[in-house]
Order: sequence, then C-alpha cells, then structure tokens
Amino acid sequence: MNSWDDPWTPIYYEAFCRDHARYRLANEALIGHACLAPGMRVLDLAAGTGRTAEAAMQTMMSGEIVCVDPSAPMRTEGQRRLGALPIEWRSDLPVDTSFDRILCGAGFWQLDPEKEWSRLPGLLKPSGAICFNVPALYLLEPNGPDADSWPFDLVAHLIEGRGASPANESRTASAPLTAARIERWLANAALAVEAWEFFVPLTPRDYADWLKIPAVNRDMMPELTPPQRADRIETALATLTSGSPTLERWRGWTAWKT
Repeated sequence: MNSWDDPWTPIYYEAFCRDHARYRLANEALIGHACLAPGMRVLDLAAGTGRTAEAAMQTMMSGEIVCVDPSAPMRTEGQRRLGALPIEWRSDLPVDTSFDRILCGAGFWQLDPEKEWSRLPGLLKPSGAICFNVPALYLLEPNGPDADSWPFDLVAHLIEGRGASPANESRTASAPLTAARIERWLANAALAVEAWEFFVPLTPRDYADWLKIPAVNRDMMPELTPPQRADRIETALATLTSGSPTLERWRGWTAWKT
C-alpha cells in the first residue's frame, strides 16, 4: 500500500492543516502567483484533500476545478470537505486540453517526470499557465543561512538505529528533483517562466505535527501503527533542548504557454 493510501493519512493531514499555517501560507503564495480570474477552468495536481482547490475557488469565485490525486482516502476526505463546490475528483490526469491554469501546491515532487511532466503543457489552453511550489529542502537546497538544526535533530532521534529517512525527499526514479532539472524541463517545453520564492515560519511543534502524517513517517517507523508513531514523535519532541522558530524556504514557478 502506498503510504498516501493509508486511511490514517487524511486524518493526520487535516489535523495538521487545521492547527498549523504551513500549507495555508504556501497556497496563498501559489494563488498569488497564478493570476486566477473568475470563470477559469483549473487543474489541481496532487490535490490531497483539496486545500489548494479551496484557496483557488475563493479567489476565482466562479469556474471549475478538476482535482487529481491517486490516493482514494485523500480524495474521499476532499469530497467530504468540498462537496458543495464545482470540483471534479479524479485519480489520474484528464485528456482534455481546456485548462486555463494547472496548479500544484507542495506536491510537485511526487509527480512522475517521465509519465506526467511531459503531458502538462499539452493540457493548457493558449496563454494558460502552470504554477507550482516546492519546499527548498525537497530540491536538496538549504532553507537559508540562519536555519536552525532542530528539524534534523528531531528526525535523527526518530530514525536512530533504523537507517530510515523521512518521506519528504525526492522520489523521482531517474534523478533527484532539483531546481535545475525543473527549469530544464520548463525551457524544453518552451514555456515563459517566472521563478519566485517565499518563507514560511516553522516551529518544532509545527514540524512534529507534520511528521505525524503517515505518508511522511511510515518509512521511518514501519513497524509501528500511525498512533504509535505519533506517540514516538511526541517523545522525540520532548528531547529537544533548543528549538527556536525558524523559516522554511519554498521555491515556486509560474510557466506560461505562449
């Protein structure tokens, strides 16, 4: 079973979104760079429970969104949350070419570059755009010169002796996901690109609650149930002797079809 298909994943994911601003702020930055307008047709990739789609619809006020996510539990939660909105939920990419915007909030690292990246420009209308963002650490880049080490200390405590790593690392099959690789793809697709970045506040509590999402922690502690992993994370959080709030750096791109 893919870790995003774990029925506990939307439970912990939604608890994190209710209590912490990470994805809300990331979606605000994404929507701000997407230049949305009323009546648009939007494709939301790695849509999860629809947080990006919800933010997009609040800006557009009218239009249609197609949410694509392979995880049935995440789609089910999204449909429960947003059932009154004009959203179509799918497990795979559609074939039509009528989208004004393609959005991907935080999940671009999960898309298969060989199977999915190459299809995206063809799904856009002329003058349409792809807009997505990714935490810099997922691109093997540092958060910044003042970044604190406590996130690494917390993970190190959890994986000590296990030889595991958190699931937020790039999982692309042929090569690590990097900004250079993304920009080569955008250039080869003949898209007009605007790169941008922003920072999101991050505390040890934020990070610990994010680590509780089963899709993030299963590879670190596969022998435990999701509630047991959450308890272990709380224990690890208590071991931190320092943990000043820091800033998480994010990278973003808006790429226009000309």
